[in-house]
Amino acid sequence: MTGQPPDPEFNESMLLEHADRGWKAEQDFAEKLSARSRTIATMSASLVGLLVIGLGAVFRGLATSDPPAWLRWPVAILTAACAVIAGSFLVRAIICLSVSKRYPERAIKLKQQDEESNPDGKPPTASYGLRLRREVGEWAIENLDPRALLVAKSVFSSADDLRRRNLREKYRVQAAEDQFGKGLWGLLLAASCLVISFGVLFVLGD
Repeated sequence: MTGQPPDPEFNESMLLEHADRGWKAEQDFAEKLSARSRTIATMSASLVGLLVIGLGAVFRGLATSDPPAWLRWPVAILTAACAVIAGSFLVRAIICLSVSKRYPERAIKLKQQDEESNPDGKPPTASYGLRLRREVGEWAIENLDPRALLVAKSVFSSADDLRRRNLREKYRVQAAEDQFGKGLWGLLLAASCLVISFGVLFVLGD
């Protein structure tokens, strides 16, 4: 006989409950990742649309107003540059979440950083800590009902598959969040340029 039970009263029911906990942990993690993904994609798309509308309004305002040429063109060029940079980061955030065949480069870097900070190779996913130790598995194979083992094995296998997909999605979402944050900084810079320029125009108008 190999292995040992985790508890003297360990039985088929406890094994199935444990397998179910592992599956539900990864399922909850997947739902949270999905919610984060939808939020980033929705906000990024909305901000890109507002950015296009806002730029159009700004340039129409500059065209119909009469600021001095030395101020008009620098303001227009600087604002457009900040807006384009911000828009590019927001679009890249959407691409990180929508293009499934190509793993984002930023996601690969985040994965490498996690691997370097976890030398034991433990993936930072929800149900990793719920995996049975090897000796417990060996004991269960020899002592528990084969029918319960078959069901538990199927659930553990499904949880492992979902864990791998969640781990991949986790880095994709983090990469998208990174691009979204940079896009927000670009928007703040563009807004700052506009506030300063309109402030100067107001002073000159007086």
